[in-house]
Amino acid sequence: MRYASLAIILLLFTQFLLSAVFFPHVPSRLATHWNAQGVVDGSMGKLGGLLFLPVLSGVVALLLLWLPSSDPLLKKKPSSITAQVHLFVIALLGFFTVIHVQVLLWNIGIHIPFSRTLPVVTGLLCIVLGHTFRLVERNWFFGVRTPWTLSSDEVWYETNRKAGRWFQVAGAAMIFGVFARRQAFLVIVTPLLVVSAAATIYSYLAYKKNKCRKRSG
Repeated sequence: MRYASLAIILLLFTQFLLSAVFFPHVPSRLATHWNAQGVVDGSMGKLGGLLFLPVLSGVVALLLLWLPSSDPLLKKKPSSITAQVHLFVIALLGFFTVIHVQVLLWNIGIHIPFSRTLPVVTGLLCIVLGHTFRLVERNWFFGVRTPWTLSSDEVWYETNRKAGRWFQVAGAAMIFGVFARRQAFLVIVTPLLVVSAAATIYSYLAYKKNKCRKRSG
């Protein structure tokens, strides 16, 4: 856990350091948003553009690290999912760091299309997310949370282990989306929607199966 905390601090520090290094070199307004075709359609002032992702990363990290201690299902053992939460936070901060670097480079004239990077980093994030889903205990904020998974440990574990594999497959599919540049957005969104819907349906079916098993038993 100590190394995980160090990695989180290092990633946050790297983002702020990069903002400081790029400060003299970026324009007074920074391109900060691109549409699905990769065309800039949003901008921010210099300071806001440089600090937005580092500050967002810090807030999200603190929130995710705090949530286990506020979860009623984990109030007696919040540390039981600490390893999975730390791993996901590290992956998420890595994702934000890559995006931050790309935004900074874009604003000094080095234009790397997001269609080349987003499928890869999003896919890797999904692979890590799927791994954590397969290990995490029942809770109210992390994993496949439906009325059926939250009502039963058996349904929770069965659904999240299955969904975890699906998210990993979806993540691998997203990575190959780097070769479908014009459809990169669809390559990212479609697997997420399909897997999320499938996991929700599966949780209901697992609940019904578990209920029937208990009745017959």
